[in-house]
Amino acid sequence: MYGNTVDSMQDYIHQLICITEREKFVVPIRAIGVRAILDFPDEIVFPAGAVKHVQSRVLLVRNIGNADAAFSLTVDKYVLLRC
Repeated sequence: MYGNTVDSMQDYIHQLICITEREKFVVPIRAIGVRAILDFPDEIVFPAGAVKHVQSRVLLVRNIGNADAAFSLTVDKYVLLRC
């Protein structure tokens, strides 16, 4: 028997082969190690502003996973606006 502990830092993929009198089939077994999971807003809303006026917004980006993460956000100079 093989065990994957919670502290394990890697993924494991194995195959359990089951054989009967009539057939043979494979059951995949996957154990996923720790991951970085970033939590941030699905939508960022800016109020209407003057033309050629820069607006900014502070966002909270949290890592709710167990591994380190890096985050970078860039947008085009001209962003499509929904009216």
